[in-house]
Amino acid sequence: MKKAYDVIIVGAGHNGLVTSAYLARQGLRVLVCEKRSIIGGAACTEEIIKGFKFSRASYLLSLFRQKIIDDLNLREYGLKYYFRDPNSYTPIKNPINNNQRSLLLSSNNEFNKKQIAQFSVKDAVNYQLYEEWLTKICRAIDKLIYSPPPDLSQMNQNSKMSDRFRAYNYSLKIFYDLFKKLSFNGSLDLYQLLTSSAGRILDKWFESDIMKATLATDGLIGAMLGPYDSGTGYILLHHVMGELDGRASK
Repeated sequence: MKKAYDVIIVGAGHNGLVTSAYLARQGLRVLVCEKRSIIGGAACTEEIIKGFKFSRASYLLSLFRQKIIDDLNLREYGLKYYFRDPNSYTPIKNPINNNQRSLLLSSNNEFNKKQIAQFSVKDAVNYQLYEEWLTKICRAIDKLIYSPPPDLSQMNQNSKMSDRFRAYNYSLKIFYDLFKKLSFNGSLDLYQLLTSSAGRILDKWFESDIMKATLATDGLIGAMLGPYDSGTGYILLHHVMGELDGRASK
């Protein structure tokens, strides 16, 4: 028997599933189509080798927004968190004397200081300041993720004056709220992150190559770019915006 649907979503990846759940909560009839026998898209776990399960693509949950987890009551359906701790391991090898060293980072600030101090005392001090700096910016822009972007189509001369006023007013409110949270210097920092490269930002904070290389991965994941390419500064910021159960996640 044929059925009528309000919305048809092609692909049962995590984005499609979340979207369909929200639409269904609003009373719409939703059909989700998936050609594979397993749902989840890039965020699924499969037994590729017998007895061993792997994440096909997405290897972390931290960018899956906490608000979605709460709205959809995902804990009631069996969602559990497994936090990475330590969360970063960078081995290096000296080609001259074959000496092997490594940098291990965790959620423990004192442990991190000792690890980083092997390579730079200055970096050991700056790392916590760097994380606090990024956290402040993340908190300021966090609400924007759930807000609709300004309607640029309503800002042209062909639009009604009332529509233009509404669009400009909404845009100004966004900038005002950001400026109020970040102050002038913080706003400049955000501008730098949005327009600069991860490499330039990390050069300002750290002096050791191993520290910069370790942190630069957050600016390169999912992008066919180098650490000094424009735009990687925002990717760096984006990948430290994760949070689960009130804990910053990486």
